[in-house]
Amino acid sequence: MKLPTSMSMNPDLKRKIGILRHIRFEIKSFFLEPESGLRGRDLDETIKMRRMAHCRVLCGFFTKKQRGDDDVLATDFDFPCCEWNDLYPGDGDAYKVKQCFNKRLFHLTYSRLQVSDEKWCIELAFPPIEAKAREFIKHIVNVLSKNELTSKNTGSIKAEELPELQALEANELVEWKHLETEIMGVIRRPLQTNTKNV
Repeated sequence: MKLPTSMSMNPDLKRKIGILRHIRFEIKSFFLEPESGLRGRDLDETIKMRRMAHCRVLCGFFTKKQRGDDDVLATDFDFPCCEWNDLYPGDGDAYKVKQCFNKRLFHLTYSRLQVSDEKWCIELAFPPIEAKAREFIKHIVNVLSKNELTSKNTGSIKAEELPELQALEANELVEWKHLETEIMGVIRRPLQTNTKNV
């Protein structure tokens, strides 16, 4: 399936329902750590890096106002987007988190040489995304409980497609409720916040 360019991209109901499982994956992967009896510095670092990657994806999802190419936006689901500075309101916090993501973790840059400590920005980056993800989960459960996706978008789909989309929406409701139960009880235990490899 060829995707439209960013200028014409306006996701239809089928795409919105279809992408929900991917949003769920990002949130679940950000919150939940893999079960393992083995713990150690290397595994903790791997888990931390995994969570940082999902945190970065969710930052973009919650803060992007304009679609680039085929980006998924929180506003596609009537969830308000926020500014980086609203997400990280402390003095210079938004800049610190962006620098951590864009200069120290996901790009190999010379600005790494200017960093005096080896800490990642976990304590700063994670809590606002955890809160925003919990809000989104409650929002999407509410939307799906009322069948708002299919009821608001019936004009854009064929009548014969509606039952299938309603079934997909109902299935997503079950999955999101399960995620809500799983996530709402998660209490983070601190992972190692330093690494010699960065």
